[in-house]
Amino acid sequence: MKNYLFLDIDGVLNAVGALLDHNESRRAWQDFEAVRGSRWGETVSPEMIGHLNANIVRHKVTVIWLSSWEERAPVFGYKIGLEGSIDWPWLSTEDARGQWGKHVSIEAYLKTLPGRNANVAWIDDDLGDEHDAALWATDNNILALAPRAKHGITPAMLAQLGKHFARGTRITEGGSIEPGLSSLAQAIPQSAANRAINEMRAQRRLIG
Repeated sequence: MKNYLFLDIDGVLNAVGALLDHNESRRAWQDFEAVRGSRWGETVSPEMIGHLNANIVRHKVTVIWLSSWEERAPVFGYKIGLEGSIDWPWLSTEDARGQWGKHVSIEAYLKTLPGRNANVAWIDDDLGDEHDAALWATDNNILALAPRAKHGITPAMLAQLGKHFARGTRITEGGSIEPGLSSLAQAIPQSAANRAINEMRAQRRLIG
């Protein structure tokens, strides 16, 4: 089973506004710094990037960019030290109607995989507000992590990501992905998780 990671940039790798918080004890990482260069200015943590690199290598993860940066994402990844990121593919962030549709792009990509035997994680700060997408991810047993934009990926999220890739996706006897609630409840803000979980349970009662 192969591991796949769909990765956003702003609010995930780029901790938007982190350096404006002068109380360093509230920062997710103590080494936040501005990306050097006149065309940049984003805020990243080299320590976080190092841990993410290690996770990707250790678990042989295929990474796909899923960010509004689109074709510029590989250059940013290379700039901040993500190993091999210059060659990672990127997907559109919009659906056919031009609306926010990252989960639509993920679904289309996964359908192209031989046997669809994939263990998937998705990191995007918008998942805290995009409840339909978060619910879709949970229905498909995708680990959906929604960082706070000014924190980006946290140490706890990296640990959760590592466990997810090490454990592998649970597959039912019929070969479909087994839905679960745990990844949603742990990954997005509690209020959003509660709403999505209640919706899921209501739908299951109607179906049953």
